[in-house]
Amino acid sequence: MNADFIVRDAKTLRELYGEPHDAAIAKQVDYLHPLYREFIRVAPFVVLATAGSEWLEASPRGDAPGFVTIEDSRTILIPDRRGQQPD
Repeated sequence: MNADFIVRDAKTLRELYGEPHDAAIAKQVDYLHPLYREFIRVAPFVVLATAGSEWLEASPRGDAPGFVTIEDSRTILIPDRRGQQPD
């Protein structure tokens, strides 16, 4: 991998790609938008991701559509099933 393309901070990201477009910023919300709710309701697959200051971990989860429950505008419930535990 070329070290010139390793992005470790927002400054480097903006140097490579510039400032985000208004359309991308407008899509950022801190709640489950009604369109996102419908997408989640019919999705057979989600990725659960957690991040720290020096790491990111993403773990796939899947089942029949509807396996993710929307609790409220800020909370989704994902079943913790055998075989889907982190290492």
